[in-house]
Amino acid sequence: KKCLLISEFLNSHGIQTHYHADKLYEQPIIKDLIALIHIWGKTDKSEHALIRFLRNSMGTEKIKCLIKKYNNEKPVISFTDYALLENNISEKMRNIIKGIYQIKTQNTADLLSNILKIGQFYHEQEWENFITKKKWHALNRFQEVVGTYCLNYSQKDPYAFIDFINIQMEVNDEILPPLDILRDLSAIKIMTVHNAKGM
Repeated sequence: KKCLLISEFLNSHGIQTHYHADKLYEQPIIKDLIALIHIWGKTDKSEHALIRFLRNSMGTEKIKCLIKKYNNEKPVISFTDYALLENNISEKMRNIIKGIYQIKTQNTADLLSNILKIGQFYHEQEWENFITKKKWHALNRFQEVVGTYCLNYSQKDPYAFIDFINIQMEVNDEILPPLDILRDLSAIKIMTVHNAKGM
């Protein structure tokens, strides 16, 4: 955490640095993707996942108001269905959620492919931007994880895959390798040693 703050400080003062100690399941883009998987599966995490997904476009305050309104009215429908009826939600977000619900496949690889397409995860105007490249890098790595899972386990049980991903997020030991562009930079590499003895 301190190393990240130092990197951000140096960048803000014109000294280019790239801090890398990333884990796959800590990437916002991967959290967004997994949120849509939960929404599709209507799991016990789906409402929390929907709140995360909508917060990205609506902002925290509007989401808080929506939740408060839902709790006060106590409708018989789910929060997800209630949210889809709200005018505050953009047409784009509404169409994405509806599209997710219309996915009928029980093939894990196909499910991921459909969600990536409907969620427009690879649609970025500034595709040469470093941040965009990092997002795509994380998405590509997640697809590799899914591919490995489908080879080793059943690819016809998406709910088993969701359980697998939940465990992976809790363990959180999947390292996201640095982009190739960072390996080619002429730079000094600084390594921190934690709990080192005799130094």
